[in-house]
Amino acid sequence: MPPRLSTTTSTRLANDNTQTYITQAEERDGLEVKGTYSYVDPTGAIVTVNYTAGELGYQESRERQEGALTIRPQPASATGAAGAGAGLDVDRLIAQVIAALEPAIQQSVSNVISRSG
Repeated sequence: MPPRLSTTTSTRLANDNTQTYITQAEERDGLEVKGTYSYVDPTGAIVTVNYTAGELGYQESRERQEGALTIRPQPASATGAAGAGAGLDVDRLIAQVIAALEPAIQQSVSNVISRSG
């Protein structure tokens, strides 16, 4: 039997100028993965997602903390949306966070499937 892999990772991203705040933490113990990530959405709410993945599948829960941050209007940019002063593309940012988490979740699920098959 191969040795059991256990890891813990965490990431924090904060930019006060764009009001971008993201945290992510994950623990892996063999085939079991537990993690959480949080971000501030465009309304100023903190959205927290807690998830587990492993032999019992994938499960997540979400909660919102309304009014955690007052979102400042972003100044208009003379160069348009691609300029440095453009607002934050929150949907793209969320997609990047999920894309960063997905490989670990997929690997855990694949490991479970291969063990039960």
